[in-house]
This record gives sequence, structure tokens and C-alpha cells, in this order.
Amino acid sequence: MVQRTKSRLGADAPAVGFLVDLIEDGYQSAIAAGVLKAAKDAGATVHCFVGGVLDSPDRAALQRNHVYALASQATVDALVILGGTLVNHVGPQALGHYFDRCRPMPMCSVAMPLDGMGSLLIDNQVGMRSAIEHLINVHGHKRIAFVRGPLANAEAELRFQVYRDVLTHHGLAIDDRMVAVGNFQSEGGRAAVVYLLDEQHLRVEDIDAIVVSNDNMAFGVLQELAARKIHVPADVAVTGFDDVEEARYTNPGLTTVRQPLEQQGREAVRMVLSALQRQASPGSLLLHTELVVRGSCGCSRTVENQPISVADGMLLGFEASLMSRRQHIIAELARAARGTMMHTGPNWEARLVSTIADELQGGSPGSAIKSFEGLVQGLIDRGIDIAYGHEVLDCLRRELLFCLRKEPDRRAVAEDLFQNIRLAIGRTAERVLGASRLRLEQWSRQLSVVGARLIGSFDVGDLRAAVEDNFPLLGFARCFVVLYDGDEIPAKYSKLILAYDSRLAKQLPTPIQFDTETLLPAQVTDSVHELCHCVVAPLFFKQEVFGYLVIELNLAQSFAYEAVRDMISAALKGAMLVQDVRRQHGELDSALSLIQDTETRYAECLGRIKLVMDELADGSLTDPREILRRVTEIVSAST
Repeated sequence: MVQRTKSRLGADAPAVGFLVDLIEDGYQSAIAAGVLKAAKDAGATVHCFVGGVLDSPDRAALQRNHVYALASQATVDALVILGGTLVNHVGPQALGHYFDRCRPMPMCSVAMPLDGMGSLLIDNQVGMRSAIEHLINVHGHKRIAFVRGPLANAEAELRFQVYRDVLTHHGLAIDDRMVAVGNFQSEGGRAAVVYLLDEQHLRVEDIDAIVVSNDNMAFGVLQELAARKIHVPADVAVTGFDDVEEARYTNPGLTTVRQPLEQQGREAVRMVLSALQRQASPGSLLLHTELVVRGSCGCSRTVENQPISVADGMLLGFEASLMSRRQHIIAELARAARGTMMHTGPNWEARLVSTIADELQGGSPGSAIKSFEGLVQGLIDRGIDIAYGHEVLDCLRRELLFCLRKEPDRRAVAEDLFQNIRLAIGRTAERVLGASRLRLEQWSRQLSVVGARLIGSFDVGDLRAAVEDNFPLLGFARCFVVLYDGDEIPAKYSKLILAYDSRLAKQLPTPIQFDTETLLPAQVTDSVHELCHCVVAPLFFKQEVFGYLVIELNLAQSFAYEAVRDMISAALKGAMLVQDVRRQHGELDSALSLIQDTETRYAECLGRIKLVMDELADGSLTDPREILRRVTEIVSAST
């Protein structure tokens, strides 16, 4: 645990700013989970600034980037920057200069080294090389296509260079027609298949495998191949890079390079908080990667096809072999779990081996299934992918079957036990997925209702009431809507127009004008005493920027932030349009009243002029001074 650090801003806890282009994506959300966990452990708060890709050609992204300027020395103590995604269009040099304004604040860039700050990197070379060499050495593939990442992304270019080096090392030709440029998004993977097959006119038979620079694009590749009735891996093998959670659930499962996503977030926070405490600059850290073999490369997912090294214990019976290999098995289980089983207590590996061995020796029937059910339930309770439970089971099965090679009858009993354990894990997963699906369906219905209520708000009062009445249904306890007060973006001053906090007995009166660099007015920060992890998201409609939204951070609902942002932005635009209509209606009413008043005055003047003319005609009005007086009165009345 990181030692608790005092905030230099005067708060009880330091605030860590996390700058990311989006958080509903599997890659970003996994790193965000690590950031949040490490901050909670250290007693720090997280302000997650979600501002899109810098300098993106997508015009909508330009309306988002202004929130990054809100992450400053006035709002946070340290910065963790997901440089690996923010850099895609702007380039590393320009991205580094962008944060010059934040120095000397401790800063750490994840997945992209930037000048003048710490960096948290992964070993791209080893991971990418192992994936490509697996296709060549294990499957005999020679015609290997490659989907690159954005050209301005140095990490993506490093993976591409590894591809070239490995092909050259194995004497395989590098064909430029087999290389497509992607954007790290799913649609980029689909576009890459279109480029290879339709624009370069490659046949399916010309491609043995497609190596993709990240999992998101690999998902797009799988989708486009499936749409074309091209079978994976029978026709074309596919590999990715990242090992996001979705990679386990594609069909077939995606063979990919695992990088420790959550660990990157944790270590980055640890580095900046340590630097804050020492009043020094963060250093750099390199984390390892490894190949995760699933079905998309052509490998079977069963344990039987995984190699088992031969050892002297092969000639021993089960008990003797288990005793000689016990420490090795415990170490392998720890490696398979990757630190996800801490909820089971210390020495869980040894206890699990003893439980399985005891049941295989005829004692405590049902104890193994009960142990695994508890293990998997603990993963679920902590929000960790239950695939780690399967990996622990696969490892345990592989090791114990090795110990049972001399005893085929007990080996068959063990196979039945492991199958029953896998079924038990499946039943647990099914219950979890069913409950999750019901929660998602309920949440989607509630979101639809809340959305209709928000969009139907035609003034700030209605919007405030809609948020207060409906946000508890979505599980959000805090929501603050801020509008820029001026034409500059971001403006020097802003106006808090909506302040909702379910924890306060009395809501704050609004609007409140304040200095934008403080993010929220002092009235808000003074009223919140407990830790407040939040998302800062831009509010805009098409090309019109309004301000920003500050809402409670809950990664379990990360997919909802964009929808909520869209709905509040649309509600603001609707309220502004109604205000414009009302203003224009008022101006029209004033103009009509003026015209009517003018018409009345002129009618009266015309009547008085006619009377004077009639008196002049019949000779009843002859005095020049009286005539001048009467005419002067008429002229005065007309103006």
C-alpha cells in the first residue's frame, strides 16, 4: 500500500488526475480500475478527465479536449496520463509539450514515454514476437498480414517493427500489400479486412494469419471475417494484443498478448504519489507481457494439448509425485492467479492442493467443488473476471494429471472431478451473467425513462428536478453541471447551474459563479467531506461547447457516462432553444405593441390635422399664433 500522502492543495487527501480519451472501452477501463484501486488504497481521490483523442480529425473530439485544461495544479496534486491513446494523432513530442503547463507536478505517462515525466511501459517486443513466432513455429504460417496502429503512436510502430524483424529473421518476405493501417478501434479492424481483400485484392488463400496491434481492432477483424463467411482459424488465424476482458468471450477465443492493464494503473498512481511525497520526479517502470493462447490461432483450448515437461516424478505414484512437485505446483498456481486470489487468505495455493488431493484419495467428498465455488464467488464479489478461476483450475488439472500418469484409474476419477468443478464454475458464472443481464436490462429501462425526463426539461429548474428525482435510479449520488461564462473555451469564469448531492440534507442554491480553474466552487468542495472520486466530462451539442459535467465515478457503470453526458447536453440545448424562442417571442410582442401604439398615435394625429384643416377651410381658424400652437401640439403628439 502506498503511504498516505498529504495534498499540497490543502485537502485531507491528495487528488490524482487521470487523463483518458474514454473509459467505456475495455483497455481504458481496465487501467482506470487500477488507478482507482491504488488511489483508494492510498487514501487519495481520483478526478477522471475524459476528453477524447487530442488533435483528432473527428470534429466531435475537438469539442471534448477542453476538459484536459481543467486538470491543473489548482485542481489535482498529480497526473496519470494515458499517453498511449492520447498520442494517436498529435505525436509524443507535441503531447509532452501540452503538459508543460502542469510542471513541476508529478506526472506519469502510461504506455507512451513523454519527455520530462515518469513512464509506465510494457515490453512490447517480447509479447509481439512471441505471438508471431507462435504462428510460424507452432502452426507453420508464412503468409502473415499485419494491422498496424496509428502512425503517430510510437508503441504501435514498435509492434510493427517487431513484425518486420521476426519475418526477416525467419526468411519470410515482407509484402506491403499485407499491411493495413488501423486506429486502435473496432471499425479500424473491419476497415483493415476491407483494405486487404477488396483494395489490395488479396484472396483468402493468400493469407494464413492476421496479426493485429490491439484487441479492439482484432474484434473488428473477427467481425468482418465472419460477415464474409471466412472461418477463424480454419481459413485465417487471428491474434490480438492487450488481453482485455472481451478477448475471453469471442468465438473462438482470441489468442492475444496479455499486458497487465490493471497493474499499469496501480503502478502509475503509486509512482506519482511516491514522487509527491518525496517532492521528486517519478521514475520509469517496464512491465512484462506474455502470450495467451486461445482458439483464434488454431490451438485447442483443452489442457491435453498443452505441453507437460517430463520430470523424474513421472515414474512415481500419485502421493510420492505430488510430494516431490508440491512447491512447483504451488508456484504455478500463484502464477496462474496473477494476484487475484488474495480474498481467499494466505497460502490459498497450498490449501487448494491439499483439498483436491484429499478428495482424490477418497476423503471429504464435495470439498473441492465447494472450495472452487468460494474462490469464484470471491472473484465475482471483487469485480474480477472469473476466467482467472478457470486458469487456476486448468493449471491444477495439468499438474495433478501429471502426478497421476502412473495410475490411469485414479486419473479417470480425477478427470471426472475436474469436469464437475468446471461445471460448478459454469453454474456460478451463469448465475452471475443472468443477474448481470437482469440488472443491465433494468438499468437500460431506467436510463430510457431518465433520458426522456431530462430531454423533456426546457429550463434549468426542470433539469434540476429531473436529476434529483431520477439520478438515484441510476445509482449516481452526485452530479454537477457547469457552464462556461464567456466565449473563451474554457472560460476564465464559469457558472454552476445544477448541484445535486444525495448525501446532503440541503441542496446548494444555484447558480454560483466561480473561477473555472478550481473545477467546482468552494461551496461544493467545503460541503463534501468524504472521498469523492469523479468523472469530468465535456458538455457540448454538435459544434457548440457549453461547459462540463462532474459526476461520481463508478466503473461498474462506465458504459453510462457517455449516455448521461449526451442527455444532459441535449437537455441544455433544448432549454437554450426554448429560452431563445421565449426571448424572440417577447421581442415580437414588444415590437407589435410599439406598432399598435404608433398606429393609435398617428390615427389621433390624423384626426386632429383633419379638424384643423376643416377649421381653416370654413374660416373659423384664422389667428396665425393659434394655428402654430395647434400644429406644434400635433407634431409633439406624433413623436
